[in-house]
Amino acid sequence: MSLLGKASLVMTPNAIKESKVYSIIPSSGNGDFTFTRATTATLNNDAGLIENVPYNLLNYSEQFGNASWSNTELNVSGTPPYLNQGASPNGSVTATKIIPNTVGGVHRFVYGPTITTSAGSSYTISIFMKKNDFNYCFFRENINGTTDNSFFNLQTVTLGTIGAGRTATIQDFGNGWIRCSVTATTTTTSINVIGIGVTDTNGNTTVIGDNIKFNYLWGAQLVQGSVPKDYFFTTDRLNVPRLNYDTVGGCPALLLEPQRTNLLLNSVWGGGGTIPTSWSANFATGTSTPTASIKNPNVTAYRFVTTSAQRQEFNQQFIFSSTPTNPIICFSVYVESVTTAVTVFQLLRINPTITGAGTTVFLKNNVVIASGTNIEAGNTYSIQYTVTASDTFQFRIGSGVNNAVAGNFVLSMPQLETGVYPTSYIPTTSGSVTRNADVCSKSGISDLIGQTEGVMFIESAALFNDLTSRYISISDGTSNNRILLFYNNVSNVITLASVSNGTTVIGGLSYTISDETQFAKIAVRYSNTLGYSLWVNGVNRISSALNTLPLLMSRFGFDSSSGGSTLYAKVKQVQLYKTYLTDTEMTALTTL
Repeated sequence: MSLLGKASLVMTPNAIKESKVYSIIPSSGNGDFTFTRATTATLNNDAGLIENVPYNLLNYSEQFGNASWSNTELNVSGTPPYLNQGASPNGSVTATKIIPNTVGGVHRFVYGPTITTSAGSSYTISIFMKKNDFNYCFFRENINGTTDNSFFNLQTVTLGTIGAGRTATIQDFGNGWIRCSVTATTTTTSINVIGIGVTDTNGNTTVIGDNIKFNYLWGAQLVQGSVPKDYFFTTDRLNVPRLNYDTVGGCPALLLEPQRTNLLLNSVWGGGGTIPTSWSANFATGTSTPTASIKNPNVTAYRFVTTSAQRQEFNQQFIFSSTPTNPIICFSVYVESVTTAVTVFQLLRINPTITGAGTTVFLKNNVVIASGTNIEAGNTYSIQYTVTASDTFQFRIGSGVNNAVAGNFVLSMPQLETGVYPTSYIPTTSGSVTRNADVCSKSGISDLIGQTEGVMFIESAALFNDLTSRYISISDGTSNNRILLFYNNVSNVITLASVSNGTTVIGGLSYTISDETQFAKIAVRYSNTLGYSLWVNGVNRISSALNTLPLLMSRFGFDSSSGGSTLYAKVKQVQLYKTYLTDTEMTALTTL
């Protein structure tokens, strides 16, 4: 039997939806992981670009009876709305009927909440519509600051009259389903009108129904950008796991990060002038020009151009206190292009008013580098700064910060956060933005965890420069019964421990990984007769004859519910076995 045939649980992060990461084994759903975050975030997608998650900005995208969708202009027959009345494009019976009644007027679903947007960016609204009786559907929206209507001929699959300042697409999805979309550029920081309706005639939003005739609709979506993107189902929309790609076209990893706030205002670098909104220029002797980002299509980058007698830099100021403990802050930026030798010291600076108010470490993609290291395009550079005295700090970024450097380069996505390493980009405009922590676990799986023998396996890479030992465990949901790994990122140490009925069985068997920047395959094998062993990257690193096991284990977690610090890492897979695998099988399971 193959290893997969012996596994009781296998999770590889390839299939997700809100609040859930699907397991491959079991396929019944009993092994699906629960995920929470409750805020938006970003990731590296499979094309190597920064993408917002979740990208569908509408809540309850299929539930047109939810309070997010207003019935004030619906005018349908009977008790609105008619949910789950037909097969949708994905085969589920989740399509909604819109049935105009005999009252003459507008017949549409109206999305109620105001949606925060980034001024000057493109947004696209789309809907799947299926003609039964009415030839046209239409959108009414104010994406570009003016409210207008756009019409779509469902009979001929062609565009009707499109609102001023907008572009539109219409696409046949088969089985009568048509996807209609409208794109416009925002002029304000919010959208508060979205209407989706049916009509008989191009350009006419009103119709008189008969309580019988209807069309189907399904899958409303609003995304940032000029293309509709693949449809993503939403309810409350925010607890969407992040499948992050380190390699274009490679395999994804589940990204789990701590709560962080980007303190810099207008990190999208909006404003359209030579100095972005909310920023000041320390030395405007060179030039700077807003330009399209090649890494993140939803933000503005800036091109800095200087000569040997010039420099150009932007700055913002913040107050940090050293009490009660010395905080560590990270100031980072992504380098999109560079044409000359510029050191990281010349790229980023933190200037306190008080001399000696902190200590500085420079990093490239979260790995410590020397201050004189030349920057390279396609990388994120940051300062890790320990505040040792209360002060007002000026955060400078640009071409030859504090030194004149000839050449030009393009920067984007600046970020300032309290923490020991920079996390994924958090876009801001007029205020700071907080991303909640990612938490992922699976409870109620006592039947999938070996109670007298078994194996816990994970392939992951811890996030860098984290000063706290992070936990991976199978447990009873408390700290009284658990087998756990401490993942210490600074010392590159993995420690195995076990607690049974509140008593420590193994207090800490440790192994040091030589290169923490890479993914590691780690497995704990345990048995109530053969003891414990820790395997890392194909080799049995540590063994113990102690054989007392925790009681009634029912939970796998990357979080602190079993009495430890939440794991922040990139996770490629998790596997559980209810059997004590052989040495040969353990080697095969953990070899990179």
